[in-house]
Amino acid sequence: MAKAKQSKGCRPAKEHHVPIDNFGLTFEKAYKMAQVKPRRLYRTARRGSLGDFPFRAEAREAHSGYCAGYRVIVITDKAGEHPTHVYKCCWGFQRNHHGQDGARIGQYTQAMGRAAAKDSKRK
Repeated sequence: MAKAKQSKGCRPAKEHHVPIDNFGLTFEKAYKMAQVKPRRLYRTARRGSLGDFPFRAEAREAHSGYCAGYRVIVITDKAGEHPTHVYKCCWGFQRNHHGQDGARIGQYTQAMGRAAAKDSKRK
């Protein structure tokens, strides 16, 4: 298999690309985390009655569509279903560039950032 391409700019900027804090975690580090521990279970933050959603992150290469050939972190529920895609060009934003309004990704990237921060404190 050929090595996945490193990055690609998003399609023209969209209104839903609102910045979000990922606790200093970069896409590259998150991708590596997903490669090293693909079965790790993360949890989104609890916000009122929402949140505390368990999910997994898997490092992959996109095989079709606009971002074919580029690295992607695929977020799934515990059963490995309902995928959401996080690309480098969308890292650090509340939504990705898929569809009309983009899929929500911020809660997942923040959870990975919190987990990385906790991991670094344990070392």
